[in-house]
Amino acid sequence: MFKLFRKRRGFFANRNSKKRHTVATEFTRQRKMSVKYQVSKARFRLSRFTKILAAFSFLLAIVVAAVIFLFFSTFFSVQHIELVRKDFRADMEKISPITEPFRGKNIFFVSKSHIKNDLHKNFPQVESIEIEKVLPRTIRISIATFPIAARWEVNIKKDPDKIEDIDEDTNFAVQKVYINKVGQMSDGTDQDSGVFLIEEQGVRESMFQLGDQVITGEYLNTMQKCKGLLENTLGNGIVSVKYFRDAKEAHFISEKGTAFWIDLSFDTEKQISKMKHVILETDILNGEVEYFDLRIEKRIFWKPKITQ
Repeated sequence: MFKLFRKRRGFFANRNSKKRHTVATEFTRQRKMSVKYQVSKARFRLSRFTKILAAFSFLLAIVVAAVIFLFFSTFFSVQHIELVRKDFRADMEKISPITEPFRGKNIFFVSKSHIKNDLHKNFPQVESIEIEKVLPRTIRISIATFPIAARWEVNIKKDPDKIEDIDEDTNFAVQKVYINKVGQMSDGTDQDSGVFLIEEQGVRESMFQLGDQVITGEYLNTMQKCKGLLENTLGNGIVSVKYFRDAKEAHFISEKGTAFWIDLSFDTEKQISKMKHVILETDILNGEVEYFDLRIEKRIFWKPKITQ
């Protein structure tokens, strides 16, 4: 039943055997290479990840060290606060205590707006504040106050201990102060004596203190504007103003002693423009006039001076 087949021998048999052997060898070699490639690839990925992790850890360490050094070390703690005043009216002895709480703080945490708000709150006469952080531990603050705009005289109920200018014939004393361009009482010197004078009519209960609001900046600006318009229209100067606080009215006194009554509560430019019609009346201007009342719309009233 079974036939025994003799193993073929010869050229073709050997060639087929070699071919099978070659295929098996090639398969084995490729398999080994594939395994080596996979191992090598895995090692490469691991090595790359390790390098990235090491680099990230290094950078993170640098950032953390920098943050600690910049924000939590004493190297950047404020040690010096330099106060620079741009005019003599800035009282550094009073300003210095306001800035002291910022000493010892980290310079990066010190808020410029916080410093400005504190200074403006305590010193309303301060016009501008410039703050510069000088690393590592110095803050430089430059301060300028509002310029002087006018001299102010007002009657105060007598207080001989506080006021030098006392009128013995009345029940009040005269307080003479300087006011800045926003209407606050301010320090002045002889160099400021050339500014125009405003005399408040009536009597106040108490004296003004440095920094007090004597008059609103709006009304002061209106009076300065009126002064300029009158001088340009008339061709001569205005030396003083009588201010009636309750009536919101001002009497501008010229170099010739003539008063110009103006209502500060409505269009002052329109009131003053009526003087252009008066200029054409040479008889009026050449005569001695005690006052011109410009307050009534489309009307001008005047009173000649009575000569004795």
